[in-house]
Amino acid sequence: MKIDKFYCNFRLKRLHCDFNHLGSLPLDWSSLVSLTSLTLSNNRLDLLPTTIWTLQCLEVLNLQRNRICVIDPLPEGAASRLKELRLSWNRLSGTLDLSPLVNISHLDVSHNDLEDLEISKLYKLESLDVSQNALKALNLEGSRVRTLQADGNGLEIITCKQVPLYLEKLDISHNNFEYLPEWITEAKSLHTILADHNHLSHVPIEIFSCCNLMDLRLNHNLLVKLPDFLTQCHMKSLSLQYNKFEKLPYNFFWALPCLETLNLSYNSLKSLPVSCDSIINLKELLLSGNELSDLRNLVNLLKLSRIECLHLSCNQIKELPEDILDGIQAVTDMTRHVIQTAANCSSVSTIHRIQVMTDMTKLGAQTAAEEQCLKYT
Repeated sequence: MKIDKFYCNFRLKRLHCDFNHLGSLPLDWSSLVSLTSLTLSNNRLDLLPTTIWTLQCLEVLNLQRNRICVIDPLPEGAASRLKELRLSWNRLSGTLDLSPLVNISHLDVSHNDLEDLEISKLYKLESLDVSQNALKALNLEGSRVRTLQADGNGLEIITCKQVPLYLEKLDISHNNFEYLPEWITEAKSLHTILADHNHLSHVPIEIFSCCNLMDLRLNHNLLVKLPDFLTQCHMKSLSLQYNKFEKLPYNFFWALPCLETLNLSYNSLKSLPVSCDSIINLKELLLSGNELSDLRNLVNLLKLSRIECLHLSCNQIKELPEDILDGIQAVTDMTRHVIQTAANCSSVSTIHRIQVMTDMTKLGAQTAAEEQCLKYT
């Protein structure tokens, strides 16, 4: 399908041609002087006419899911009112310089093969998605950014000229970070940090003092320890599975009174720190694949919390203490071998409310119940 020419139309403001078979576009777009929205997603375009950038009323340009390989250098003053640009799922590679688009607030270039992206002058940028590219570094102005999605690259560093004080969600998972960005502890509006699947070996203590942080994912890294003393925070979900922890800070549970989900699976924990009565909100506790044998502190934790999902598969548990059954009453999901261990206890009838989700097929294998509860692996 091909559109050969646009005739002068001073009134046309919105043109939507998504989900067609367009393979090319007219070369001259200068006649559409009032156009504010142009959406051409899900077509077969491989080239973009340079005259599109002369449309000074254009505010939205959606080109996602095409076959665009390259965008010619943009002139100064290009599309001066453009606020939203979507280029995801194309075939862009190498370097892309979008510096002239100074009024952009929403930019999506995800799922391409970009190695370098020049956007450091875009001071109005609020939402940025650069996920699934080949970036190693990213430079931002940062002052207005609210969401930054940069997962699935080879990123080692993200710099911001201004501390992103309005940043609410940061996704840097599946990259090559050895350290979290320096500015992260000053970004006080953050409520979600996804930094899993990196090479992190250290976490700054200030990260636990971010007052708005609700969800922190640090799983699948190289972490050996957390700071010795944690500041109390309001975090609700913490994912630390697949690291190298041997112990946790002694005030770990005290510092996390609002915690609802805690995943510590597949570390090297031998015991848990002492619990306190502030841990009453905890509902999911995932401890599979550790070296736990001493369950005394777990007994207190079960009594103080509202745990509904408890996983203890693949540890070194030889028997369950008699008084663990008092705390186990509220647990609605445990893995099979824990129940079998409990069968050695005289008062096993008191655990009739426990709902066994699945059988363990062999030591070291994850159960289907774990797949349901291990949401953040």
